[in-house]
Amino acid sequence: MAHNNAILRNKTIIQEILSADPQFILDKVIEKKLITGREYTKLNSISKGDAEDLVIKLVDTLNNKGVQRQSEFIGVLQDEIVLETYPRLKDVEWGDSGSTASSSSLKRSAERSLSKDAPETKSQKTEDKYPITSKPTGLCVIINNENFHDKTNRSGTEKDAESLADVFSWLGFQVLMCKDQTASDMAQVTKLLADPEDLAALQKCKLEEWSGGRFTPLRGLPQHGDAFVCCVLSHGAEKVVLGVDGKKRPISDITSAFNGEHCSALRGKPKVFFIQACQGHSLQPGYVADDLTFEMQEQDTPQLVFIPAEADFLVAMATVEKYQAYRHTVNGSWFIQSLCKQLKAGCRRGEDIMQILYRVNDDVSQKEIPGMCEPSELQKCLFSDSLVTVSEGGRDLGEFSLTVDFASRGPQPCLLLRAVSRGTIDGTPCGTRVTAYISAAMETLEEDLHEYVQLPDHKMERRCHMVQRDDRMMVDRITTAGEEVTRQSDSYCLSAVRGLLSEGSSMLLMRVMALRRAVPETLTLPSLHQGPQLRQTTFRSLGLKHLAVGPETLEVFGVERAVEAPGEVPALWRCFFLADGHLASREQVGSPVTMRLLQLPPQLEKDAENDKPSFGKTPLVWEEDMEMHSMFLDRKEELMADHASYLRQHPELRHLLADFLQFLLIRKPDNVVHFAKEYFLPFGSQCSPETKS
Repeated sequence: MAHNNAILRNKTIIQEILSADPQFILDKVIEKKLITGREYTKLNSISKGDAEDLVIKLVDTLNNKGVQRQSEFIGVLQDEIVLETYPRLKDVEWGDSGSTASSSSLKRSAERSLSKDAPETKSQKTEDKYPITSKPTGLCVIINNENFHDKTNRSGTEKDAESLADVFSWLGFQVLMCKDQTASDMAQVTKLLADPEDLAALQKCKLEEWSGGRFTPLRGLPQHGDAFVCCVLSHGAEKVVLGVDGKKRPISDITSAFNGEHCSALRGKPKVFFIQACQGHSLQPGYVADDLTFEMQEQDTPQLVFIPAEADFLVAMATVEKYQAYRHTVNGSWFIQSLCKQLKAGCRRGEDIMQILYRVNDDVSQKEIPGMCEPSELQKCLFSDSLVTVSEGGRDLGEFSLTVDFASRGPQPCLLLRAVSRGTIDGTPCGTRVTAYISAAMETLEEDLHEYVQLPDHKMERRCHMVQRDDRMMVDRITTAGEEVTRQSDSYCLSAVRGLLSEGSSMLLMRVMALRRAVPETLTLPSLHQGPQLRQTTFRSLGLKHLAVGPETLEVFGVERAVEAPGEVPALWRCFFLADGHLASREQVGSPVTMRLLQLPPQLEKDAENDKPSFGKTPLVWEEDMEMHSMFLDRKEELMADHASYLRQHPELRHLLADFLQFLLIRKPDNVVHFAKEYFLPFGSQCSPETKS
């Protein structure tokens, strides 16, 4: 039954590989007379569009033909011509050890990675050297620091611990976890685990064992097995992790506890460490190289992996030195969640541990805004805010409004955000207007930003129009100061500005955070603010406080947005929101004005939503009704419905015309046509900045 076990053990990966070209393998097996002509005709009749179904039925047919056919089928899969067509078959393990592919693949792949000059048969030799017995494949230890003595906590780390326990138990490891360790506790537990002979001492460390989908108290001595994995989930600094007491523990101390000198049981066996902890305070910009490919990665060492001087060691970090790591407070950290996903997928494919980590590196680098919005959340964002702008002395200076609606941009459904701030300061009209189309993934599809100050005989305004086109973000800027007009065009590769925040998407994201009453920890994304240079926008929670709104005092949730660039003072905005997401106050730190909500927004009664107005009929006096002469009278209702439908699909039309007319009346130009041309110019830019003269 050895070959039967081999096929069953690798069935999923075989089917996945052969599905790339099912006709080739089908022709091969009929050529080798492994199936009959009737079986070939039956299999060949399966729709070519369902390649996976064809391969599944082919493998099942061969697997049911007995040991001889199974052996011949494996021989076909190892044929040189077949391997040229399906190169991934070279990584499939055909050994007859009786172990499952998943339970030993991590051990084998780690050994291949840690042996620089390993021969092609290294994986087979490894299985012979370490036969699988009733004992576990290896030992996985999770140090999970969640609650720190300074009252901070690492929300979301429990999700990481459970994900790691699930995947490593699936791989055949015995999984242990110890929570909330001080720096000295970490030193003690690693020392005990290097030579696990004192059960009472280990139990004092509050070690728990993963069993039945949950952690339970440790009841027996752990066994090292053929591989060792240590996962540290904590805060950190450069080259260290922190205990819950805030004291530092060097990463090198943790790894060295399991070297040949201190842990003889693991000599010559792979030892892998996964570190989810910040390595500094700097914030990584959210972009990756344009030319990053998997082929290049095979030659270059990824940033998050290093191999210590000791033999058989590999350490994978969530981030590089001096930078922070990202963790979502509900869904867990980017690195650990990606690692668990890629381990399951990669071990099924028989991939090398380094290949798996390259995939993790690529996956983490392409992460977008944490916690993408669900449709139900977006539905809750569809409302309007209206605030007044007041001076430090309490004098009304103007108004601010923010509206979010569903819309479409071409065939793509999206959200339309419109924010308008207008008023007068010392008798001078000024204002800002933002119109933005934003996808459900918080991507800015298009945005127009217009700021102006109408000084006597001196026009000052700034226009910025950005739009996605051909995998690039095109940005056109027009700055007017008196008679001087400056134009500038820039272009950014979308992959280089992944997660880019515009003014509009920042406002929408803050509304989402307000509804959740949560801000993802260390959420930092690239942004464009008053110039072509990429800046970093960071959000942090200001917590709950009480704010007077009209006659009532209500609890509000605060979010701070900071936009900064190296060597510059950050620009800070602080917004406070009601429980339903409505904006209660908004201010820019250092500005003499504040935007405030003076009265609570009206509550929409459910019964009122279904109330339809009724109108009495007006008698028709045809002699006076000139509409009777209209050639479109017979299509009146059809046209009205069509126009209403168009306006619903394009609500921006009303806003666009209203804004244009308002600005026209403020400026009162002599040449209205020329003014309209200049006003709508940014909306009509169709060519890329590189082609402009």
